Amino acid sequence: THRMLNDYKERLYEPLITRGREITKDRFALARKLISWKKDIIRKWDQIYVVEHEKIKMTDDRIFTGHQYQRRLVLNPGEISVEYIGVELVVGESRDDRFQILEQIPYNLISEDDGLLTYELQYEPVMPGIFELSTRIFIRNDHVPYRSDLPFVRWI
Repeated sequence: THRMLNDYKERLYEPLITRGREITKDRFALARKLISWKKDIIRKWDQIYVVEHEKIKMTDDRIFTGHQYQRRLVLNPGEISVEYIGVELVVGESRDDRFQILEQIPYNLISEDDGLLTYELQYEPVMPGIFELSTRIFIRNDHVPYRSDLPFVRWI
């Protein structure tokens, strides 16, 4: 019981207290900044669009462990700064009418040219089985620790 209480304290309560102090510091300066930022992202989110999406080339709808596959994505971010855009490959499986995410692999930003962002991913499957793959574009901010706090996600 003592260990469990310490785990709760270290993993939940102390980070929550620290976060509360950050948000309320300087008369809620960070909170006001985040509210303004979120409003700006809401206004700009629909400007992001996919210019090109190169998916994994599969043989007979199969990919194999031990082989490396490449994905490429070109985005027009509109007015959203590149620092706030995340792109990742989501690997998952459906079981009992539920989708379970097994792996999230970030794409690498390789270039910013003429207002376009080019991302690439080298992917080598390590687990055998039948999986679903999808690319996800999302908004991120270092001051927002939980992605679920930002309802900006686009699946490709």
